[in-house]
Amino acid sequence: MWRFMIFSDLHCPFHDPRAVKLLIRVAADIKPDLLIAAGDLCDAYSLSKFAKDPKRKTNIVDEIKTMHGVLSILDAPHKKYILGNHEDRLRKYGWQTAPAVWGFLRDHHDFGMKNLGWDMIPYNQSFKTGDLVVAHDFGRIGDGAAKHAAILHPDKKVVIGHTHKISNYKEAHTLGWLGDVDKIDYMHLDVIKDEWRHGFMVGTLDKQNRAHLKPVGINNYVCHVAGKIYEG
Repeated sequence: MWRFMIFSDLHCPFHDPRAVKLLIRVAADIKPDLLIAAGDLCDAYSLSKFAKDPKRKTNIVDEIKTMHGVLSILDAPHKKYILGNHEDRLRKYGWQTAPAVWGFLRDHHDFGMKNLGWDMIPYNQSFKTGDLVVAHDFGRIGDGAAKHAAILHPDKKVVIGHTHKISNYKEAHTLGWLGDVDKIDYMHLDVIKDEWRHGFMVGTLDKQNRAHLKPVGINNYVCHVAGKIYEG
């Protein structure tokens, strides 16, 4: 039986250190055979096409270094990194501003994660093993994302990030996120605090390669995994 963990949406450098610490502590205890990062681990704020707060003096190198500092603590025999729409900002930026040298820039599209032992999966593709399907998103946001994922992959266990919510529809789940609500400046804070939830997923693959999922919600920096209480 294989143990795995799935997490997403850290949005480094705008992650929540206390929530991430809980993820790291659980991983150290359960020692997963497989780690799956389901995208938006790097915010890529500096590459965004949207208006930027001038007080946030970020560049993509520093954002990636922050992400590396977090992910270098996590380890497992097998590690998969599915790029999210925020990481995909690098490709869009290259295509829009420097298409003539994209052949060179493309070599850096893995955000340096291959050097940390992560197998990279492009945005708009899924990681699949047995009856488990993991993706950053399937093009839907909001409350209908889990339902759309379940319809798209019937008879599968599906896990997606992107929505920052913890929800499910039949065998499809949304992960929640691990970012800092106080660092979000594009949505009303009341909405974020009401709808977005810290969380991740743990699970096992049995001898028939069937996935058994356990969503882990983090409430006030406390979570419960396998009968143990973790506090951030």
